[in-house]
This record gives sequence, structure tokens and C-alpha cells, in this order.
Amino acid sequence: MQPAPPIVAILLGPYRNLSTLTAALLALHPNVQVLNHAGWRVLGVGGIDFLLSPDPDVLARFIDFATQASQGGRAGNYGGSILLSHAFDSVRMKDAYARRFGDQAIKQRVHCLLWKESLRVGVHLRRHGVDIAGLFRSLPSLRFVLPIRHPLDATISNLKIGHWSLFPQLARHPQTQSPVAASKPPKPAQVLRAILEEIRWFADLERADPDRCFHLFQTDFGRDGLESLARFLSLDPDREWLEAVQECCQLKASPAHPPELVAAYATMVKELFRDHPGYREALLRFTEPGAHIAVG
Repeated sequence: MQPAPPIVAILLGPYRNLSTLTAALLALHPNVQVLNHAGWRVLGVGGIDFLLSPDPDVLARFIDFATQASQGGRAGNYGGSILLSHAFDSVRMKDAYARRFGDQAIKQRVHCLLWKESLRVGVHLRRHGVDIAGLFRSLPSLRFVLPIRHPLDATISNLKIGHWSLFPQLARHPQTQSPVAASKPPKPAQVLRAILEEIRWFADLERADPDRCFHLFQTDFGRDGLESLARFLSLDPDREWLEAVQECCQLKASPAHPPELVAAYATMVKELFRDHPGYREALLRFTEPGAHIAVG
């Protein structure tokens, strides 16, 4: 058994929001171990759900579970190794990992355990009324990270994949009340608002405790932004890792969105982030000409 890592980090936010890419890039670091999904095996399970029982012993049991689970498993909700995720369908990502770690499923020295189960964890925390400040006091090693994809791109992706149904406020949408209507998705503006509300919730957490919460927009996925993320997680942003993540983090232009949806987006951002000027300004930049940059 390895000693417990000094940092346990959880990716939060909506799905289809760069969480898999973020986890995969961090998995290229020599001191990071990543558990992909597996929330149903942790959340609400006595003796391992450290979010509901913020005790160091419970966290230690979660770390043991996550360390073992992250060495195998399956893609999808069952969870396990991030190497089984769609991010590692990329030959570039596979090669970058293999060059440094060969076929190792676990790093020799784990300084940060990262758990990628974003929206399910956020819903779990709110559903159970978890005192986040108390959680941080009880578990000093805990960190929260929010990657932020262009919310309009995230909206379209959530509608396409069907992950919109994981938002409790959308699952209660009138269109989903009967079995006949259950397959009909909500309107894009409703999914967009749910995504922005999730970001706003994190912004409130970060304002309350900026030392324990960190966000980065997709436009921050360059050398400086990823180096800042590494330092937040108490990791050495070594040159080989920075070169690998820059090689693997490819960007492409995102499609143009309907003007009426862009206008609705701007209105929602101004409303929801009126008390968060930094977030508001960064989110509104996505509406500017030439700002449609998405991660490939």
C-alpha cells in the first residue's frame, strides 16, 4: 500500500466540460493517479463516502479503493483507469503516456489523487446539504477543480450525448414527466442555464475558499494555465510534463451558434455572475468574434 497522497482533488462542474481532457492531461504527470467515474461505488456508501463522513479514516479507505480501482475497471460509469477513457483514444495521448510510464497503471510516487466524477459529486453535495467549509476543515488535503468549456459548446454536447438528464432541475422538466415524453430533451436554453448555474455554484465555493478551489477556462489550457493548475495541486510542473500536455492539448474552432442562443447566453451570464466580475467577463468573451475555440 502506498502512503496517502498529500492532495485529493475532485473535478467538479457539468459533464462534457473538459473534465476528461483535464484528467487525462494530469494523468501524464508522474505524481498523479486518476480515478475515472465509479461514483455509484462511492457516493452514499458507508465507510468510503468521505464527502458525507469527512473523517481522515474514511478518506483513507476511499484512497485505497481509488488506487486499486484506477488500475483497471471499464470505461463509462463503472469507472476505473483514466487510460480507458475516450481521451486515450488519441494516439498522441497514448504515446505521451507510454513514452514516460510504459504500461504502468499506477505511478511509483503519487502526490495527488484526482477523482473525475464531476456533476454527480456536485449534485451529491447539494442534495445532502454538505457543509463545504466544514468539509475543507476536516479534510485539509481536499481540493476542488473546475475546467470550463465554452458553455454553448457544452450545451450542444450535453444535448447530443444525453447527459442533460443528470441535472436534477432538467430531469424534472415537464417534458420528462411521462414515459412517452422521457426521451424528449429540454430546450437548449434550459440546458445552458443549468450549465451556467453549475459554474455559478463553483464560483461561490471559490470565493469562500480560493485556496481550496481552482478554475480554468478552455482558453487557459496553455502552458501558463496548466502550470498554475499543477502548482495549485502541489505538483512540480516539470518540463517533460508541460511539453507532453502541450502536445496533447489540441484546439479547434467550434461551430457558430444561433444568434438567439448567443443573446440568451449573454443575458444569463450577466444575471448569474453579476457578483462575480472575473467569471462574467471571461464568460462574455466567448460571445466575441473569433472567440469560438474548442478543444478537439
